[in-house]
Amino acid sequence: QTEVIFENTTYENNQDYGIVLKNLYSFYIKIANYEKAELYLFKYLTFYKKVFKEENNEYASIICEIGNLYSRTGNYKKAKPYLFQSLAIRKKIFGEEHKEYGYSLQEIGSLFFVLGEYEKAESYLLQSLFVIKKLLSDEDLYYSIIFNELGNLYSAMNQMHKAEFYYLQSLNITIKSRGENHIDNVGTLNNIGNFYSYLFNYEKAEQYLNHSLAITKRVLGENHPDFADVLRSLGRIYDEMRDFKKAEEYLLKSLTITQNTLGEDHIDYAICLNAIGTMYLDSGNYKKAEPYLLKSSLNIKKVFGENHPNYYTSLLTIGGLYIKLGDYKKAEQCFLKSLDIQNKGLFEEKSEYAITLECLGNLYFKMQDFKTAEKYYILAYTINKKMIDENFIWLTDKEKENYWNKSEIFFLRLSSFSIENNLKSSSINSLAFNANLISKALLLESSIDLNKAVSNSNYTIDKLNFEHLKSDRKQYSKLISDGSDKYDLIKKLDSEADSLEKLLLNHTSQYNDLRESIDINCENIKSNLIKNEVAIEYVRYYDLANFSINYMALVLKPDDEYPQLIKLCSEDELKQYSPEADLYSLYDLIWKPLLPSLTNVKTIYYSPSGLLNNIPFQALYKEENGQREYVMDKFTLHQLTSTRYLALDLKKKEKELIEPSIALFGGINYNDYPNAIIDSSAIDESSEAAFLYKNAIVVNRDIDSTRTGANYLPGTKKEVESISDILKSMQWQVDISEGKNATENKIKSLSGKSSKAILHIATHGFAYPDKEEKRKDLAFSMMRGNDKYKASDNPMIRSGLLFGGANMTWQGKGDSLLNKTNEDGVLTAYELSQLDLSKTKLAVLSACETGKGAIQGSEGTFGLKRALKLAGVDNMIVSLWKVPDDATMEMMTLFYTELANTKKPVSSFETAQKAMRLKYPNEPEKWAGFVFVR
Repeated sequence: QTEVIFENTTYENNQDYGIVLKNLYSFYIKIANYEKAELYLFKYLTFYKKVFKEENNEYASIICEIGNLYSRTGNYKKAKPYLFQSLAIRKKIFGEEHKEYGYSLQEIGSLFFVLGEYEKAESYLLQSLFVIKKLLSDEDLYYSIIFNELGNLYSAMNQMHKAEFYYLQSLNITIKSRGENHIDNVGTLNNIGNFYSYLFNYEKAEQYLNHSLAITKRVLGENHPDFADVLRSLGRIYDEMRDFKKAEEYLLKSLTITQNTLGEDHIDYAICLNAIGTMYLDSGNYKKAEPYLLKSSLNIKKVFGENHPNYYTSLLTIGGLYIKLGDYKKAEQCFLKSLDIQNKGLFEEKSEYAITLECLGNLYFKMQDFKTAEKYYILAYTINKKMIDENFIWLTDKEKENYWNKSEIFFLRLSSFSIENNLKSSSINSLAFNANLISKALLLESSIDLNKAVSNSNYTIDKLNFEHLKSDRKQYSKLISDGSDKYDLIKKLDSEADSLEKLLLNHTSQYNDLRESIDINCENIKSNLIKNEVAIEYVRYYDLANFSINYMALVLKPDDEYPQLIKLCSEDELKQYSPEADLYSLYDLIWKPLLPSLTNVKTIYYSPSGLLNNIPFQALYKEENGQREYVMDKFTLHQLTSTRYLALDLKKKEKELIEPSIALFGGINYNDYPNAIIDSSAIDESSEAAFLYKNAIVVNRDIDSTRTGANYLPGTKKEVESISDILKSMQWQVDISEGKNATENKIKSLSGKSSKAILHIATHGFAYPDKEEKRKDLAFSMMRGNDKYKASDNPMIRSGLLFGGANMTWQGKGDSLLNKTNEDGVLTAYELSQLDLSKTKLAVLSACETGKGAIQGSEGTFGLKRALKLAGVDNMIVSLWKVPDDATMEMMTLFYTELANTKKPVSSFETAQKAMRLKYPNEPEKWAGFVFVR
């Protein structure tokens, strides 16, 4: 109405008229009516030129706004000259050290980002930041804009460490200035949500995006393109999480809003089409996927042209669809065109480039064109390795796990490819070997490396934060392991620990150890082998032809150009045999095929994979004329978590003498309350444990699967006392805990500076590899007894060791024990992993099945072995089955007798096991159950 009044009078030159035009433009921008917004913006420009007749800052602002409007509507060709004109005017008026000049630099940087010209975008944005820093306080809102744009840029450039830093800085400034629920937060909340989605941290992504959705709905309503944008981001997350019903609901709603507000020619409409098509592709509905993906690609090409990231990304998705449809020719055309665009635009640093190479490798693999597939796989491997090297190290443990769950698929595929391609090109075997060097226990190694990085840090604040982090993690693991119902405290501790971990990662970003591990290849391994030595990487891979999990071995000799590949068996075949009872059959299955490659070999360094972790290789045997020949009779075997340790001074460490100090636990009273004060008292004479001990009942060191609990183990008392006598006679420092003194509190007190060179625990152990479903209807905290361990989602809680008073917990009566001692007598692997045992060079778990646990991909066994590694222990002796009490005591006595003299754990264990093998040649169950793992 005001505009009409002005236009029908002679007041068109009045400045208030200009204000009306400007406000109308702003209003139509807010409601996404870009056609009317453009109309009033040019009316305002005409008015301004007529009234003021010269170029000034307001004129430059109008010109800049025109550029932004065209950029917003996808007309980048029109946008570019306006933005550069604005920059030139501001430079002429203010010079290069003025905030207005800095604003123009930022606008141009943002445009180059949208155009996919990342180097130019970075240059302009950093110039803008440099100018602004001189002029504005750190809390000025303009910093939020630049930081947000830099976050977008570095995310696109796959520099995730920088991206997260700038995103969070942007959000913190806006929240501090506007509050948590202001509309200005929406853009950054969306970006952070999408960022965490890219890292597969869906919990965080959903949290930020739902917050953004609530603000957008309250301020702008449900029929606004910004609301549609958040819906689309959430829909993508649900697609990734395989919640296709929810994904479809959100994405279709987003498409309708976008179509109604922006029209079908807008880039957001094309992006939404692509998201829907991808969702249908992921859900297997290929018929529905195709029209959405094709229409999206055409729209993107129309808006951006062919040389834009959004276009080549759309081609990748369409190519993936054609592979599913079996049309390899069309898939090849899409992938090659996408690669050509990226090569022209120098996009090799982007993750999509590696994905394109991988897609081409997979395609030619399917087409049986192995030579071409190998070429693309090698290129993809190089880039993927670089991306892990640059980005993986600064993620938190949870983010690493999510990231790796997706990334490891490529590395596993290289093993499948090497099997199919073995006779055609042995060089691919090196690639498969190198892939396993990276992938095996990568999560484990990266977690350990943070501890080392902080320990070597010179910053006191880092060390204090690290102590705070460890404290939070210990409390969290204890509450989870105890089945606590203090949900708010658990959530708080977990959140606080994540924040502290991220803070430490940002300060200690140079992970030299992890970087060194990632860079190790088979050539490095060969250089650490001498004549008569080999390194064997056992590999668990997916057989694409037979749709089954299979095993193979890559045998590396110092003089071989490439590793030798030996196909072994399927996992189903392996499951038919018991590691304890079928050692003869397992010999034929997993060892005999290797023999032609082991001529003149004496020493073998091997790394198991999958179920092979549960097999004692040294005890596999063949039988001739009634005589058994065990593998250990012919070879010296060294079991490693990964053969990459050979390139990390493993042999040098093997020769180091261990310090003469040990902490011993045995003869544990599982029935009665532990002593409040540690003393030398033995077992309560009235207890069941004393009765069992006096009557010398022979038992194994496993736990009954019912709630009857743990029997007393008389052999463990004899074992630790015998070891104590042997070592004390050689002037060792011995700390022995027995009876009611062998408590969970006591072992936790040995963490850090109090830890000994050797930790020996003789007790009952448990390992439940698979979650029990029968009580899934109950909350974990409501379960009692051993049910809560069997039913846990966390495999590190399904494994553990029993200490004083544990039967109260095992029988469902642990509350009184917990109230009296603050512990429940059951040390789960999760709790054990939180201890600091970096001073402990050897851990001996003289209990049943302490080497077993849940098998999870390339990470191996999730149980007590992993816990000890996370706690900082280099070497361990663990068991693979229910070990007999007396035989265990005998073997351990032999081991420590030898160790007392040599102070060399590896050779001492080998000597002890060979002595047991000679004494019990046909009873490997008495000595083969224990393995030495490094």
